[in-house]
Amino acid sequence: MTAPRERARSHSISCSRLDWERIRERAREAGKPMSRYIVERTLSVTPGPEPEMPERLVLDGEEQRRLLDAVLRMAELLSGAMAPEGDGRPGLPGAVRALFEAKMDEMARTGRYREMRALLDTVLRDERAARIADGVYERSRRP
Repeated sequence: MTAPRERARSHSISCSRLDWERIRERAREAGKPMSRYIVERTLSVTPGPEPEMPERLVLDGEEQRRLLDAVLRMAELLSGAMAPEGDGRPGLPGAVRALFEAKMDEMARTGRYREMRALLDTVLRDERAARIADGVYERSRRP
C-alpha cells in the first residue's frame, strides 16, 4: 500500500522582477514549471558560506591618476627615443641598429654563422640577408 500523497501548499518568495524573469527563462529551458524548477534547484544545491566579494575591477581617482602619469612618462620616453638621430642621441633606429649589429657580431664571433644567416633569412626574406651575413662574417675575421 502506498503512502498517501502529501497535499501541496502554496508558498511565496520575494525577488526582483529581473531575477523572476531569469528564473522563468531557466525553468523554460529546463522544460519544467517554475515551482518545480525552483524546488529542485533549491534542494539540489549544498548550502555553503556566502561567496566572497570579487576583486574590485575599477580604479579609484588616485589609481587612475598614477596610471595616466605612468603612460604619459612612457610616451615621453618613447618620443625621445623616436627623435631623429643627433645631439649625441642615436634615436630609436640607431639604437636598434647598434643592438642588431652587436648580436650579429656575437654570433659570428662564437662561430654561429649558419644560425645568424638563418635568422637573417627569416627576418629579411631576400638577398639582403646574404650580404649582411657576409659583411658581419668579414668584419669578425678582422683583427
